[in-house]
Amino acid sequence: LAEASSGARQPEFLSTHPHPETRIRAIDRRLDNEYADVETRRGVEFYEARFQTRFLPMLGCAPYDEHADVMGAVADLLGDPTMWCGVCAARAAAAGG
Repeated sequence: LAEASSGARQPEFLSTHPHPETRIRAIDRRLDNEYADVETRRGVEFYEARFQTRFLPMLGCAPYDEHADVMGAVADLLGDPTMWCGVCAARAAAAGG
């Protein structure tokens, strides 16, 4: 990020976005303060075993379609992919559909 934005920059207060260094310092500060105890906080759990036993088997039962790699189970919620996927719409148009 720093390499991509190297060179002369305008003062940060004139910019629409913070400089990368400022953004990184702000994230580090929040991690050190607000989120420092997340792993030891009572009531916060990762539920890895529950994820593996309850969610992953459902993914294995989901019907496969060509969008599964991109959208997974969400594709079922979005409906006809030609309505929201430009690639699918172009393929359907080229196929006369």
